[in-house]
Amino acid sequence: MMNTCVIRFWAPAILLGGVALAASPMRVEAQASQSGTQRSAPVVQAPSPPTLPAMPATQSAPSATQALLDKAYGFEVRGRMDLAEQTWKQVLQADPYNPDALGGLARAAKAEGNTALANSYLERLRAVQPSAPNNTAGWAEMSAQQKQLAQLEEAGKLAESGKYAAAMTIYRQIFGAIPPPGDWSLVYYETESAIDEGRPHAIAGLQSLAEKYPSEPRYQIALGRILTYNPKTREQGRKYLERYPQDRQADEALRQSLLWDSSDPAYAGEIRAYLAKHPNPQLAEALQAAEAVKSQPDESAVAAQPTVRAQQTAPGGPSAQSAAE
Repeated sequence: MMNTCVIRFWAPAILLGGVALAASPMRVEAQASQSGTQRSAPVVQAPSPPTLPAMPATQSAPSATQALLDKAYGFEVRGRMDLAEQTWKQVLQADPYNPDALGGLARAAKAEGNTALANSYLERLRAVQPSAPNNTAGWAEMSAQQKQLAQLEEAGKLAESGKYAAAMTIYRQIFGAIPPPGDWSLVYYETESAIDEGRPHAIAGLQSLAEKYPSEPRYQIALGRILTYNPKTREQGRKYLERYPQDRQADEALRQSLLWDSSDPAYAGEIRAYLAKHPNPQLAEALQAAEAVKSQPDESAVAAQPTVRAQQTAPGGPSAQSAAE
């Protein structure tokens, strides 16, 4: 298991929003299993790739600088080192001593075969962080990092194609049983939650993060969404989601959970209260169909019930656009 200090931590202005490593987010179509458990896609935007131990992110970086760093690492993980290089240079214009940008430019120069330029960036990095590795050690660590990035990218592709168990095998090899806080923990636990036997561990992990970081809404939103997959914990999940009415992911997960329960008259009042603040044709139609079944339990109304259930199992969760923001 790789030491988690290799992973870059920060609080980006998202993924997304929500996260898979490929360009588009992973999606699990919401479905009702034989046990009655439903789940929709965990959608998480790709976090920045891990960096060298001697190149930690600057926790106090201004939001604009951090946004550029997130953008640069996004380019890097997709193999667009040219665009990543341009973005890191923008960071240095505002913050000439930014260690993330210096380390990134060193990697870019090395990838281009310009060892002299790469070494110069490493020297500048060591001037900022004396603990940074020398050239020889630095290139060895960067090589290991690139290998790890390739593994994480492969895990993201596996998750995107629905091969969650295979993706989790890679994530566990890199992170072990407990991923580091931050975006990678969201990727890890939301992927794990798509596996029935892995969901309890994912819920426990997110509960721990939500308790440890109560001011970080992403953990609570992810936890709430996963809890709604199971009818037995759906009410608990909605309580988490209702705390963030302005968050698109929380709202979409809440709406999907109400769709799943729209055929139950006990939730009609809750659904109407939601629709009063968040008009939604699909949910309104599902509620109307359910009320028609209740008031007119004849053959024509019963025949309409499968349509409602089809709506309930329609894919829910954040759209692909979430991961691109």
